[in-house]
Amino acid sequence: MKSLSLSVPYVIAMIGQPGTGKTHFAKLFTENFNMPVVNEGYFLGFVKHPEDGTVMAADVLHEIMKSRQAILFEGNLDHKEERDSLVRFCQKRGYKVLFVWVQTEPEIARKRAQKTMTAKEYKLRAQAFEPPADKENYVVISGRHTQATQARTVLKHLVETRNREKTALVAQKRESMPVQRKA
Repeated sequence: MKSLSLSVPYVIAMIGQPGTGKTHFAKLFTENFNMPVVNEGYFLGFVKHPEDGTVMAADVLHEIMKSRQAILFEGNLDHKEERDSLVRFCQKRGYKVLFVWVQTEPEIARKRAQKTMTAKEYKLRAQAFEPPADKENYVVISGRHTQATQARTVLKHLVETRNREKTALVAQKRESMPVQRKA
């Protein structure tokens, strides 16, 4: 297994409606790239109040960030304000965030989700999900594609983002260089 080495560390955050395949992708992706995962849902089993689980997940995420390696995050990111909060948290620690929006057909998602939640819970969560805004850094993958295809899509986006940033940095340096005139 290779680790995911990036010039700037990333938190790869899973988003999407219940049952789309976020957890399945996360499990395989983190195994393939030997990367740590922070799953907010795991901590909810240890606390009485959901916000306490969020605090615990943030503490663990912060500790792993000290390693400067890529991290996968699964948590309550259904709303834009929650995603914005994660981005601010990560930026303060020198990380960038890539949201991986997993999509699949609604009927497939509903059937998958109802293995772990009631129909009413699924309906409420599905309706509450806010798709990412254009300004959010995200990539869309299909919950029906193979893991290899999904991983390639995510990796391609990370490489293209890095290349765009390098191009912008070179252009910025050129603009700031003094112009030399011939005598």
